[in-house]
Amino acid sequence: MKKIFIILNSKGGVGKTATTLSLCQVASLKGRDFEYIELDNSNDTTKSLSNSSVFKDKMTSVKTSKAQEELFKASWKALKEDKLVFIDVGGGTDTLDVISLLKNEFAHHDICYLLPFENSIKQMDNLMNTYSFIDNPEKIYLIKNKVIKSKESKDPFRFFEGDKALGVKSYRKEINPLNKVFEIFLSDSQQFPEITKESMLDLAALARQYTRAEAEAEFMQTATNMQEYTELMQQYSKSELCFKEILAISEEFAELFNDE
Repeated sequence: MKKIFIILNSKGGVGKTATTLSLCQVASLKGRDFEYIELDNSNDTTKSLSNSSVFKDKMTSVKTSKAQEELFKASWKALKEDKLVFIDVGGGTDTLDVISLLKNEFAHHDICYLLPFENSIKQMDNLMNTYSFIDNPEKIYLIKNKVIKSKESKDPFRFFEGDKALGVKSYRKEINPLNKVFEIFLSDSQQFPEITKESMLDLAALARQYTRAEAEAEFMQTATNMQEYTELMQQYSKSELCFKEILAISEEFAELFNDE
């Protein structure tokens, strides 16, 4: 099982942070200790999860200039404390600097690279450049981000998969990835944590504790009026949605968390 996960793409805004946070929550759901490290000169994701019990004391945001120091710390924790370490690398030159550092000094560690990307022709050349720069296909996993799963609005990721009818070439064939290409769908439930400054797994606590029937019975006992009961059940519905999404993500990324 991999212990250090590097989530990167030299293009910003492709879902690196959302993907990293989702993977951290899968680790927590599976009972694994983890640490989240953000290497970015402009963002500080730790502030957005200030009320989270799942991420409490497990998040660090540092400037790229301190990447080497933090990566050495992460490697040591992964080995000595049996932690899973997830490293969210900022876009732009940050990515190339970190990749160079990893290739030069961390190649012997149990690391894998995760490259999220969206369905845009502009991103395909960028994806190929990042993939080529890493130059280690056995340790690279690609992630289709924001895949639409409903039959009515299915998104085939034609700029990655190709579309003969439209004359669009297949970047998948050109890259020829050795590992599974994951798909992650970030739905509207992602909006809830933005309001509460908690993670989806925090918000899923009610659904993990009670079935819907148990929740109805419990809230019927504790609520003092219909309005309060309705609000509690609405809260449960949000929790249920978050839990369903985390379970779906966990199933999709099961291969990464295989202990073999």
